[in-house]
Amino acid sequence: MRSNKLSNLLSLLFLVATLGVAVYAAFVNDTIVVHWGPLGGSELQGMSYLILFLPLLSAALYLLLRKGKENPFALDPKHDMPQTQGNAQQLRRYVDVLSLGVTGLLLYITLCAAGFLPMIPLVVMLVVAFFIIYYARSRRKLRGA
Repeated sequence: MRSNKLSNLLSLLFLVATLGVAVYAAFVNDTIVVHWGPLGGSELQGMSYLILFLPLLSAALYLLLRKGKENPFALDPKHDMPQTQGNAQQLRRYVDVLSLGVTGLLLYITLCAAGFLPMIPLVVMLVVAFFIIYYARSRRKLRGA
């Protein structure tokens, strides 16, 4: 239970930081990076107000995942897993980790778009690979229950 609260608190902190960085960049910068090349170099610049979309996306995904945590079996209604308390707990743990990772990744992308950090595509690919592996591992555990 304690790790759930910590995960939720960190997700909220990432969300607030994303909003702060985006608002700051929207008022200070004239342009932001809206597209990076495969090696992380800036390929396309855009109007600075476009960065305000990232905290909205982060908030929407956070709220969607929090809603899914209330009834974790509704996340994948076609999955034929046994609806046990253990499976519900496993799914809630997965949603906690996913929420933390998504808000953290969107904070990183916002920082890169604002020009505070360089975009390193390997970071994004490693986070996505982690979630793919974690998802496959969680699904295997749920099937075995």
